[in-house]
Amino acid sequence: MERGNFVGAACEQRWLFFVGPAKTGTSWVDRTLRSTDGICLPHDVKESHFFDRYFDRGMPWYLQHFRGDPSDMMGEVVPAYFFSKHAAERIQKAFPDAQIVVSLRDPVKRAISHYLHLRKYGFTDLEFEPALERFPHIVGYSLYAARLEHWFRVFDRSRVHVMFYEEVVGNVRRLWDDVLVPVGLEPSTRSAPTASPGRVNVATVPRSRTLARIGQQVSRMLRDAGLHSVIKHGKRRGLKKLFFAGGSLPDTTNLELRLLPWRSDFADVCKALSRIVGRPPPWRI
Repeated sequence: MERGNFVGAACEQRWLFFVGPAKTGTSWVDRTLRSTDGICLPHDVKESHFFDRYFDRGMPWYLQHFRGDPSDMMGEVVPAYFFSKHAAERIQKAFPDAQIVVSLRDPVKRAISHYLHLRKYGFTDLEFEPALERFPHIVGYSLYAARLEHWFRVFDRSRVHVMFYEEVVGNVRRLWDDVLVPVGLEPSTRSAPTASPGRVNVATVPRSRTLARIGQQVSRMLRDAGLHSVIKHGKRRGLKKLFFAGGSLPDTTNLELRLLPWRSDFADVCKALSRIVGRPPPWRI
């Protein structure tokens, strides 16, 4: 197929993007969608990172990740797109009729989960306060309001849907009724799911930061080389637990107390979301 026809055919399909940010239930959404009729996600990798990291590889490179039926809705779950400098504009230009779902979570719990994520993959072994100074996005990625308004500006407001983690994650029925049906996903063999597929991307701490860093670097090299099947094989062999688990988790209640200096910022987020979304979020600061 000619390059122009190849890209043009993709633009005629329906597209759906879950854009995060990180630690707001996107891994659970991805797993749920992969067992759902009527939607096609990348077949060889969880997140292509095309619109933020690999855009220079071109649209044909991106589209080769999808092998769905022509009647399917095409989709991707990439939390990094939410705060990306260019992703919103690039998606809008490529697929102007795309539907966008932004998942949001209690900003305190999201920040703690983000810190544990950095610990898990060996990016840091710092205690909480030093880690907040070293990685300001631990808190910064919980300050959603301004970025959410940016997505509303780039896309028609009717195409950006907000999903609250506390209301949906773990409840497949709510995902269907509150998120997927409103964006137009109606698979031909839809059942009535009620059970969660289980916890996804559970927080752990590695037994060794060095081991976790090696695992992360090797994984990144394999992804960059397109060797996604090797990564999947390693996970099935238990290598993920070997590299990224085995340590002791910190007390999350204590971590919540240590986020008190940001309480007013998180409270402002709640107020802004009430105005932007049109209803208050399901958490209180």
